[in-house]
Amino acid sequence: MQFLEKELEDLIFKSFKNPKERQKLINKGLSLFYGYDLAFKQVDLGSYGRLDMCFVKYFHNEDWRIHKNLKILIMEIKKDEINIDSYLQAIRYCKGVEQMFKHTPINVTFEICLLGSSICTSEFCYLPDFVENLYLYTIRLDLEKGINFRRECRYSIPDAYLPNNNSYKKVISKYIKGEIYNKVHNVKSEQDGVPF
Repeated sequence: MQFLEKELEDLIFKSFKNPKERQKLINKGLSLFYGYDLAFKQVDLGSYGRLDMCFVKYFHNEDWRIHKNLKILIMEIKKDEINIDSYLQAIRYCKGVEQMFKHTPINVTFEICLLGSSICTSEFCYLPDFVENLYLYTIRLDLEKGINFRRECRYSIPDAYLPNNNSYKKVISKYIKGEIYNKVHNVKSEQDGVPF
């Protein structure tokens, strides 16, 4: 069963505005909403494009009078597969938003959420495990259960072949044991004083 990007965008936007409906989306697997206070959709970023949705949270640290901080979640919805092009599109939107705050005292950090019916299982599927603040979700529509979201991470190749070569593990294990010994006994390691 297919969904239309605009319908899903409207559903998420309306649900975000209503705490009970927001909780329903969270219960269905889309849990990124915790802590965000504002939502915008179809944000025109000029030359950077038009982003589907973004969510904003203001937070402050000890120097809140000097440093104003925004955390922005960029959400891109695809009716088909999410892939590297989807990610790069979201990065472009991040840059556009960053430029909006360029000459202000506001620090902006980003999270990216990509939603689609499937995920590209080439090299792209490994990205969420190594890129902080990137979240991939696939969407399932069911006549009985309605819409459900599944976070995609920790992907690995089923029945993958890995050589049974323990030499790397042994060298690393020996290195770690040596570093622990040096720390416990306050011994300078060979790396101390190396200029890089």
